[in-house]
Order: sequence, then structure tokens, then C-alpha cells
Amino acid sequence: MSNAPEKVWVAVLRRRAEQMRKSAETARTPFIAEELGELAQIYDDAAIRAETQPPLPIAPHMRPDPRAEMIQYVQHRAHLYLVQSRTNLRQAEELKFLSGAFGAEAARLRPTSSG
Repeated sequence: MSNAPEKVWVAVLRRRAEQMRKSAETARTPFIAEELGELAQIYDDAAIRAETQPPLPIAPHMRPDPRAEMIQYVQHRAHLYLVQSRTNLRQAEELKFLSGAFGAEAARLRPTSSG
């Protein structure tokens, strides 16, 4: 069995981590920079796990899907930022921005029809 999909996934995670670090460097506020930096670290950690963990000794169709799990996690964070923006008026604009940024990230992580 080829591990080409895992290599592609690791490459996607590495690209997104690098993009999040660049975005964090130019973020409008320290809070946004911190949150984007945290997402970069999550991507890096997931890439390391994907590279170093051997496949589970179970049937491939029963294995967890790391891409789906990451997308779900990022979507969940987007939703949490949106909910927090309704109650934390002091940081509402930052939280709305992060909600949109994390939602866009989840969309970028989805596989395209060609890949």
C-alpha cells in the first residue's frame, strides 16, 4: 500500500502552517497573531504525527481520517470564535475575523475534486 496520500497531507499541513506563521507576523493585533500562531503549531504537530506514526494495524476503511478530523477541529474553532464574538464585545471584531479566517482554513483543507 502506498503512503502517497499521507505525504500529500503532510505537505498540505506544512504549507498551511507556513502561511499561518506569515499571517501571524502581519496580524492586526497580538491576539490575532497568537491565535494564528497556535493554528500553525497545530498544523506542525499534526504533520509530525502523520510522518512518524505508523498506520494503525486495522483495516484502512476503519482507520480515523486525520484530514476530516483536522477540518472538523478548525470548523469547531471558527464556530467558537463566532459564538464568543456575541458575548465578548471588547474583542468582537477580532473574534469575527478569526471566525472567518478559521472557516476559510477549513475550506482550504478540504480535498479538491482533482486531488
